[in-house]
Amino acid sequence: MTDARKGLAPNEQSVGMGILSWRGYKSLSNALQSYQEADLFSLFDEVLVFLPDPDESVIATAQKYPVRIVTHPENLGIAGGMEAVATNLKTDFVILLENDAPLIETREEAARQITKGCQLIEQGDAVSVLYRHRSQPGQTFQSDVKYLRYFDRGLMPWLRRTLRPFKARRLTGKSMFVEANPVKRHPKYIKEAGDGFYLISTRVTPWINLGMMIKREVFLGTIMPYVNSAPTKRRINGFRNLEIELNNSPFWRRSGWYMASSPGLFTHERTEYRGY
Repeated sequence: MTDARKGLAPNEQSVGMGILSWRGYKSLSNALQSYQEADLFSLFDEVLVFLPDPDESVIATAQKYPVRIVTHPENLGIAGGMEAVATNLKTDFVILLENDAPLIETREEAARQITKGCQLIEQGDAVSVLYRHRSQPGQTFQSDVKYLRYFDRGLMPWLRRTLRPFKARRLTGKSMFVEANPVKRHPKYIKEAGDGFYLISTRVTPWINLGMMIKREVFLGTIMPYVNSAPTKRRINGFRNLEIELNNSPFWRRSGWYMASSPGLFTHERTEYRGY
C-alpha cells in the first residue's frame, strides 16, 4: 500500500479516479471542492480530470486542485470522453465520474466502500460497482417513481406487472433505491454482498455513468468495443452515451454479470445547463 492510498485496505492493484468535464466549471468546482475537503484525492494512486473542448474557466478550475489535467481540442461526448479518461489513467481499477458528482460521505466511508468494491470485483462477484448514493441520489432521479408504478401496493401496479412483465423485470434493479430490503422483494435477481452492498443481475439493472468502478482492462477491452459498435441511433448532442448503448442491448442484459450496488458516495448536483 502506497502513501497515496493511505486508508484503503492493502491491495496489489492500483485504483484511479477519472472525472470527465465538458465545460461546466461551476459543477466541476463544486465536485472537486467536496473531494478536497474530505481528502478524497489521497485515497487514489492517480486522479485525472479530462477536459475536452475546454474553455479558460474549466481549465482554471481544475488547476486549483491536486489532479492531473488532460485536454482534448474537441468534445468527444460521454462515451468517447469516458474512454479517453480510462485510456489516460494507468491504474488497474478506475472510478468514472462526470463533473457533477460531489462527494457526500466522509473519507473513511469512501475508503471502506472502495476497498469492499475492489474485493467484490477481484473475487469475480461483480463486474462493476456503482457508487451513486442510494438514499441521496440527487437531481434528475426518477427511479423511485418509475419503480413504484409497477411495484407499489394496489391494483394498478399489479396490472402493470401482469400486462408488461418484461418492463417490470427491467425495473427490478431500481429497487435498490426504493426498497428497504430489495433482496427479499426480488431474490431471483438480487443478492446480499455484506457491508451494505448488494449484487444485482445486469439482466435487471442498467449501467449508470455516475460513479461506476470497473477494471480498466474490462472497460477498455470489453465494454467500449461494444459501445462503439452498438447499432443504436439515439445520440446525446450527436455522440454516443454509454447508458443508451448498453441499457438498450442484450450485450449488457444477457452477459450473466452482476453489478454491485454500494450504499453510495456521490450524489448528482449539476449547477449549469450543458445542452442536455
